[in-house]
Amino acid sequence: MNARRIALAFAVMTSLLATGCDPKTVCPRLSACKVDQLQCQQHIMTVAACQRQVEPLPLPPIEIIGSASKAEMAAAEIRDSPIDLKAVVQRRGFALMGLEGNTETDLTLENEYISRLGGYFDGSKVVLLVNRSSTDADKTKVLLHELVHVLQVPDVEMMSKKMSFDEFLANRAVVEGEATLIADLAVLDAQGVSPADVDLESTYLSRGLPGHGPNIITDAYSQFTYSYGAYFMSRLRVGERREVWQHMPTSTREVMHPWLAKHDRLKGVSPQIPVLPASFTRMMMESLGNWIWQSRWRESLPSAVRSFVCPRFLPDIAQDTFSVFHDEASGEIVSAWRVRVAEDDTESLPGLFEELKACYERRPDILVGVDDKELWIVATSRPDRAPPVLGWEAPRATMDDAGPDSGADAADAREADDTGLVSTVDASRDAAVSDTQPMDAIAVD
Repeated sequence: MNARRIALAFAVMTSLLATGCDPKTVCPRLSACKVDQLQCQQHIMTVAACQRQVEPLPLPPIEIIGSASKAEMAAAEIRDSPIDLKAVVQRRGFALMGLEGNTETDLTLENEYISRLGGYFDGSKVVLLVNRSSTDADKTKVLLHELVHVLQVPDVEMMSKKMSFDEFLANRAVVEGEATLIADLAVLDAQGVSPADVDLESTYLSRGLPGHGPNIITDAYSQFTYSYGAYFMSRLRVGERREVWQHMPTSTREVMHPWLAKHDRLKGVSPQIPVLPASFTRMMMESLGNWIWQSRWRESLPSAVRSFVCPRFLPDIAQDTFSVFHDEASGEIVSAWRVRVAEDDTESLPGLFEELKACYERRPDILVGVDDKELWIVATSRPDRAPPVLGWEAPRATMDDAGPDSGADAADAREADDTGLVSTVDASRDAAVSDTQPMDAIAVD
């Protein structure tokens, strides 16, 4: 672990109970106003910049449209998009592991999500999605969230352009978490409520717990990045929130457990990938990370076995490799997930293996194994046969793969990072984009 990560870990540990603004900084109070008026927009930018302790930036164009219209446009765009075989195979590969639902379900969920009050910043303009029930206070808060993203642009441009899906989620958690926290703190200040009187950490943590959504991969973009991101940022003082941009977390596990040192991440040593017959083409290889892992078993275990698995301690993972393969001739798809349990939890590995093996003892299409302190699960799309796995090998650093659609062009970032996994995310271009934001109320003690 290098010196700067040690310094950040120490800073985090010394500020576990800290939240709220620097007492030396007195920011103007946020006032609900008409967000289509320039004076209101300037007021919100001033509050956002002060809360973030940076200078205000020029306002970008701000477009206000009906959320129902946006939902219709999004649905039409999805329906009219050309079919991408690689994306379809990847999607089915996730489904084999219980990580994603089907396209029809996602379309319905997206329509419902977009139809709520929210907004996004696309790098050139802010778009607010409003509906008839949107109040000035609601729209003011959403615009503040998006203007924080505008203020983040210089920091986002400095982020690495090559990273795994796990690291992308961790980085995006800082982006969305900071914007969510600042908006909530500004609203509390406007109400005359001290952050010390609000259990922010528990509020955010309860929203982001694994297992709260039907589509785990999709939910990671919103449920994890907003909720766990705000939880992570709420553990830091204002000055430390600025410093974290220089030492971004490298995994969802670091965001979930900000007080942990990073020595057990075993960076540079990735779990192996399966060796399949020559007829199979690898369609993706990724590191999905600890939050996806935890969500999978919290959410998707059969009810018959969930009662004895979920009460048991589910170990964190330090590294993982998720691969999807496709046999074009037969149409068979094979998914393989191999994980290395976090160093402190290796004693629980045999018990976890026995429980998962019991879960799938009547499923010939799923294999579970353990070796060299790593657990692996392999599933095939053919329910009548076992997956055709011949062995395991170390990941190669020159693979030309693309992982889950992050909203960025995977072709821009296909070089290997220092984990040996193929990077799939152009973070500098995509991470500042905010999807519609949950508007849950914060409870005051």
